[in-house]
Amino acid sequence: MRVRPVVVALDIETTSLHADEGHLVCAVIGDYWTERLRAYVVRRQAEEKSVLSRVVTDLGKAHLLFTWRGREFDVPWLASRAVKLGVDPGPLYNPRHIDLADLVERQMKLSNSSLTNVARFLGLRRAEPTTGADVPYLYEAALLGDKASMTKILRHCREDVSLTLSVAKRLRTLLNRLYPDLPSLS
Repeated sequence: MRVRPVVVALDIETTSLHADEGHLVCAVIGDYWTERLRAYVVRRQAEEKSVLSRVVTDLGKAHLLFTWRGREFDVPWLASRAVKLGVDPGPLYNPRHIDLADLVERQMKLSNSSLTNVARFLGLRRAEPTTGADVPYLYEAALLGDKASMTKILRHCREDVSLTLSVAKRLRTLLNRLYPDLPSLS
């Protein structure tokens, strides 16, 4: 039996692009091999520390992390909130991190490197109309009891992780060539 490395994708949604002005709304971690998604939701701001702690712990168990713009946003944002809330951010840096947006920008010649555009180029389809910019007002509505708003946020975050996993799989030949020390992604 061959033991496979733990390979995951991550996306987060927040109330602000700046960790000192907002807080975590949700995080989704997707398993590369099974495509199973695990959502971590902050339903009340008082839950942020415990949710963040679980996200950091679970990411720390991975060998390889795929994100889309996660090197410049998701990981530093989570680390900032972890420091603020007294959670050890160290496990965030355990997995090898490959930001697929960086790879696409360096290695592919596309008109734009948004996840939506790259997915479209690769023949993948985005169904959820909610965007990250919608999250702050949807979260406010969710806090006031609108369950449909939280559902929209979670669908968006899940879809981003699913697309990130699908893009990683479509780019695995390129990934294996550019990162020959990676374990096989097949």
